[in-house]
Amino acid sequence: MSEDQDLEKFFDDKQSDFETIYLQAMNGEENTLDQETIQDPNRYGEASLINSGGLKLIKSVEDKSTRRQVAFAQLKDPSSATARDKFIREAHLTASLEHPNIMPVYDTGIDSSGHPYFTMKLLLGGSLQKKIKNHYNDWESWPLLQRLNIFRQICEGMDYAHSQHILHLDLKPENIQMGDFGEVIICDWGLGKILFEEEDEVENEINPDLENELTIDGLIRGTPGFMAPEQIDKALGSREIRTDTYALGGVLFAMLYGQAPHVGDDLSSTLESTLKEGRKVATSKLVPNALTAVLEKSLDFQADLRYQSVLEFKNDIDAYLKGFATQAEEANLITKAALFVKRHKALLISIILLFGVVLLSQLYSNEKATSQKIRTQTIPRLLTLSNDTLNEFKFSQTEDLVNAVLALKPDHPSVWNARGELLFYQQRFRESIKAFEHSSSSMNQALYQFAQELNQVKNKQILLTPTQLLSFFQKTKLHRDTRIRLIKFAQQNVSDIAGYLEIVKY
Repeated sequence: MSEDQDLEKFFDDKQSDFETIYLQAMNGEENTLDQETIQDPNRYGEASLINSGGLKLIKSVEDKSTRRQVAFAQLKDPSSATARDKFIREAHLTASLEHPNIMPVYDTGIDSSGHPYFTMKLLLGGSLQKKIKNHYNDWESWPLLQRLNIFRQICEGMDYAHSQHILHLDLKPENIQMGDFGEVIICDWGLGKILFEEEDEVENEINPDLENELTIDGLIRGTPGFMAPEQIDKALGSREIRTDTYALGGVLFAMLYGQAPHVGDDLSSTLESTLKEGRKVATSKLVPNALTAVLEKSLDFQADLRYQSVLEFKNDIDAYLKGFATQAEEANLITKAALFVKRHKALLISIILLFGVVLLSQLYSNEKATSQKIRTQTIPRLLTLSNDTLNEFKFSQTEDLVNAVLALKPDHPSVWNARGELLFYQQRFRESIKAFEHSSSSMNQALYQFAQELNQVKNKQILLTPTQLLSFFQKTKLHRDTRIRLIKFAQQNVSDIAGYLEIVKY
């Protein structure tokens, strides 16, 4: 069965579920919420406005039933039936997506005035756009590794949404919220669309009074500067997965260059730039060539030449982060060789320093005997060196050294234990468990048991939150060095380290 047939079958199977949530709005019928969900007038406290969009107001309120602050969304114009339908559709669509990088909906209902509302997680860290503006004149204060790790989380959320056959269609830095503890949350699914929904009638007309940063809804749906060509001109194709991968490229562009990929003097020139085929991304000394190639691929005018899925896009970012050539740059053998040397620079230097004399002295001896002798002398030294680099929190160098021992002697029990410990500190608990089980008699039993417990806590998260780590520290007798290594690795791989700095004191 083809992929298209799989998607069609999924849509057919879910059709009855989708009807009550989405099809009323699509067909112009009144969308309703269950009258039994009328808001208890005493449930929510006094509201404080934190954001105002074209369709809705977002306020901060206390949910007295749970004693927590939440984001309370309500219609800006409750008299508009069309706005009401779109508002309820957004609430239901967002609530159907359960992922750590997608805004969770806590509650939906009707307030005492008869108007719909929904509540969400309250994030006060600001939007990604705010973070970009704060660092625009000082990119060095926002390391590239941190930016790419944030972008990976955005990809994680969008990959999940696409797996549920839901498109966002308005991805931009303003629609990505940043939490105080490293959370990266995709918001504002108001223009979201289910694959296989019929395209509604949207005229290709432009209102010249609209500003670039505003979402155009009703004329052209999306945000100029970030929206794909097919969102401007329907003749270029329908809105589908590659429309979102284009917008993801726009978000990455903004994180690397500080602005949207298409910026004109006015709305018309911005749209003209988007529709210009063959446009190249300008090179910058602050942006590596590999990432320039990634941007050009993701922002290609032709959908067939872009990344065909979010996973494909994320895999290229992962390749870059791990020191490999990206698919986008179509690297030649020389480039790949240079990357290999760069990836293993520390290992190559260590090997040269450690074994240069041995190699020279044994140059004319029996090849097989020499090889065995080198292995015998090499492995303990490499393991000692890997332990030293781990103590210095040089996790990448430690991984190179451990992999070198595995290449020399894959059945060495001590190296599997060393790998298990490294994977534990990198919070790759499932892999850590398997490595420990390879190490048999040399297994670190304590870390093996902790890995099993933390694997259940972590679930599908990339890293444990400071709160989760602190809770585990408090109920478990972890050695101080173990706690510090867990925290140090987390600090090196998140954009906001404040929470981890706090638990260092524990």
